[in-house]
This record gives sequence, C-alpha cells and structure tokens, in this order.
Amino acid sequence: MLFWGQKKKVPKSQEAQMAEALSAMKKDQDKKGKRRARRYAKWLPSWVDSRILVAILILAIAIIGDGIRRENQEFYATATYVSGTVQVYARGTSGAQALVEGGKLEDRSVVETGANGSVVFSFPDGSVVTVGPSSSVTIKLLEYNRGGQWRARAFYLRFGQLWARVGPYFGQESEMKVYTPSSVAAVRGTTFSVYQEPKGASDVMC
Repeated sequence: MLFWGQKKKVPKSQEAQMAEALSAMKKDQDKKGKRRARRYAKWLPSWVDSRILVAILILAIAIIGDGIRRENQEFYATATYVSGTVQVYARGTSGAQALVEGGKLEDRSVVETGANGSVVFSFPDGSVVTVGPSSSVTIKLLEYNRGGQWRARAFYLRFGQLWARVGPYFGQESEMKVYTPSSVAAVRGTTFSVYQEPKGASDVMC
C-alpha cells in the first residue's frame, strides 16, 4: 500500500508578497472609488453628463483666472501712447530706461519726459493720465480693493504738466490725487490738469 505525503507549501518570496499586497490595496481603492461615485451620482440629475461637469469646471477656472488677471492690472499703469523722449526709473532701480508703448509701471516709478516727449497712461476702469513735455512725475500710489468699488491713485508732479480724466468705472468712493511741491489736487469723476513750474507755483484747472 502506497501512502502519499502531504505537499509542502513553498514560502513566498518577498517580491510575491509585496505584489499581492499592492494588488489588494488597488482592489480596495477601486471599491471605495466606485462607492463614492455611486453616492455622488445620487445627487445629480440623470441627464447630467460628465462632459457637462468638465465644461462647467473649465468655465469656472477661466472666470476666476480672468478676475485675477483684471485685479492684477489695477496695480499697474499701462503706457498706451509714447512720443519723443520718455524715460522711466522703475522701483528698486537706479538707472533710467526708455519707456515704450505697452510698458507697465507700478507705484514709486518715476517718469520723465524730454522737451519733445509725452506719454499717456491708461487704467482698466477707463481712467487716463497724460504727462506733457519737460515733466517729471512719480507714481506714488496705485491702490484697489477687491470688487472694484474703491480705488486710490496718487501722483507727484515735481515739474511740468499733467492731465487726468477719471473713467466711468472709477468708483464713487474712489479718489485720485496729484501732489506738487506747493499744492494737492484731489478729484473724483471729472477731468483736470495740473501745471507745476520748475521753481514756482502750481496751477490746477478742472
């Protein structure tokens, strides 16, 4: 009579044990993911397609991104027109650079125009500031609150002439100021000009 001995189990290698553990973890994660998807689907109408959700998400990201872009633009003055010699001393730099159309200036930048130079700055709310020939202007402040109800802008005219037109979306609580060595002009919702002699009095016209 023959007796068959029991087959001995060969111990699994560490690689095999790790592979089994990873496979079990993947299965468990897949099950949890399916359960979450079923729970989420109960709250959605039957006609909602995943492509619609993706489109809504893309649109929301685009709207948020556009809002951030617009808000960031509020903190810069954009040179929309440059004629003749116009130089700018940017914040944190000691040397002058030629200002070109499309250039963006932040607060504490100094703009100087030559005898044949002039520059026009524009802002997202439609406001425009023009600096005439032989002028020196420092952008003192460009402030903005989230939502656009309030803006504060200030310029220091050391000498020369500056014209400003406040835009239609400037905001009722907003204020634009122009400082000179001898005066301060604060204007809301109008057009005005300021002239400052190199060594003398200033003149404000609204």
